[in-house]
Amino acid sequence: MKKLFQSFSWLSLKKLPWEQRTRAQKQRFIVRIAAFCLMGIIMLGSLSHFGYQSYQKYAARKAYEELLAKITPKPTLAPTPTPRPTATPGVKITLEPTPEPTPDLRPTSDPAPPEFVTELMAEYPDVAAFLDVPGTRIRYPVVQGPHNDYYLDRLYNGRVNGAGSLFLDTYHTKDFTGQNCIIYGHRRTDGSMFFDLEQYAEPEFARMHQRITLTLPDRVVNCRVFAASVVGAYFDYRHPEYQPESAFNAYIDRIMQQDYAQLGTPLPYYGQSILGLSTCNFFIKGQDTRFVVFCVIDEEAY
Repeated sequence: MKKLFQSFSWLSLKKLPWEQRTRAQKQRFIVRIAAFCLMGIIMLGSLSHFGYQSYQKYAARKAYEELLAKITPKPTLAPTPTPRPTATPGVKITLEPTPEPTPDLRPTSDPAPPEFVTELMAEYPDVAAFLDVPGTRIRYPVVQGPHNDYYLDRLYNGRVNGAGSLFLDTYHTKDFTGQNCIIYGHRRTDGSMFFDLEQYAEPEFARMHQRITLTLPDRVVNCRVFAASVVGAYFDYRHPEYQPESAFNAYIDRIMQQDYAQLGTPLPYYGQSILGLSTCNFFIKGQDTRFVVFCVIDEEAY
């Protein structure tokens, strides 16, 4: 502690009066005062930045929590337990082996109703749909802005916030009837937005969570995951359409060459629509890549 105070001894009032100091002493004193002020400014700036980022996270979380609270979940019935056989002395009981878990293609939570999306669009015209990825924390509205940078740092309600929004590519059809539709979102370190997409890099998780729902104003769209790929930032996956059929098939081949999910499920065929969920990549450090979960929009998939 003594050394700490000695390091600041140049601020002591016991120093020589200013007029009695040499030119070199005055210069050193001024430099030290400037360095001390600079350190204070840097520390104050760091604290201000940390406080601002914390507020941004809080504001984003609160905005989306309030939105989800408006969706009234339907009551679900608890499954009836299967009765186990009672042991009887002298009687051998043969239990059937427990089957391996199979993919549950039903939603683990009720998707947002179309009426909710209609009301949301009436208040916020840029809203296009509501995305629900069961098994993850991804349950957000999807917006479409005037350009692809607009909602990078804005919430669905237009408020500036670093969390941004899930947004549909500006050049893709807002009603998701186009051949290829891509939704972008940040991979936030607090676990929000598209952070949980990375779980689809694990084949077991992908196999058990193949269903994604997209609620539009007039219907609920079923989507089936068929790949989860790491692609370059300039990988050709953003075009609204791939024509002719050979171009579409080549597009699917490029996706599967970099697939991590390894589902082995039927691939989309020409005439079906593709939905991609794109976020920043975490696999390859130092490279500008994206992690994209690809789905086929299939009304009869479930």
